[in-house]
Amino acid sequence: MHSRRLEPAGGYGGRVSLSGAWEDHADEWIAWARTSSYDGFWEGTWPALRAPPGPTRSPADRPGARDSAVGLPRTRACQTGVVTDHYADGTYRWWHLSEASPELVSALGDGWLPGGGRILDVGCGLGTEVGHLAAVGWQAVGIDLSAMALARAAAGHDDAAFLRADVRALPFGADSFDAAADRGCFHYLPPAARTRYAAELRRVLRPGGRFLLRASLRAAGERNDIDEAVIVGCFARWRIDAMTRAAVPSDTRALDVLIARLTAPLRS
Repeated sequence: MHSRRLEPAGGYGGRVSLSGAWEDHADEWIAWARTSSYDGFWEGTWPALRAPPGPTRSPADRPGARDSAVGLPRTRACQTGVVTDHYADGTYRWWHLSEASPELVSALGDGWLPGGGRILDVGCGLGTEVGHLAAVGWQAVGIDLSAMALARAAAGHDDAAFLRADVRALPFGADSFDAAADRGCFHYLPPAARTRYAAELRRVLRPGGRFLLRASLRAAGERNDIDEAVIVGCFARWRIDAMTRAAVPSDTRALDVLIARLTAPLRS
């Protein structure tokens, strides 16, 4: 068997083989292989979740047509060649937090996020926040581009659903979710993609749905362009219920972020 090479993003250097990543996380991969989600993942039908009745875009309207309503892209994760996967090269430890973040706990505790419903975690990583949301009564779905992160998330959180998807072309019908959260995705998007990101979230959230955004003020350790004006511009028609800068914890450091509580607008 020939191992494919996983190439870290510029600035971190080195290459990590898929076989090396397997050796580092063998127990987690084996645990996942014993779950009911394993076969569906590779068949492109995982998880068993379908969009509710109502308007949805045809495959021709979506970049990267998919095999099913929430399946993998037709080019499966197992067929991807050279990719950037920070869950293979260890970079994820920079931002990963092994417990629910204080800002999520606060949003649940003060009632801004209601007591239940369907919620989407964008850039879910290892599924910590998805698992917390499922434990407190939400029907939680996590998406990420990292197949390794999703495998580990599914192995650790069997009460939630995970799938590989691009936030710029979400594989869900309109009004599929009551809320959404993002702790690690928005600040990695190029500026030109941010409008599409906001439009896709608006499409899959019901009118009045809540969105908790944590946008890092740094990417790869360097100050980026994200500030309050960027958030206001990207979410021009949304209601901003609160927006503040804070230092939030990861397992290894404090991260400077912009925390925004947003409410999706009504349909025009």
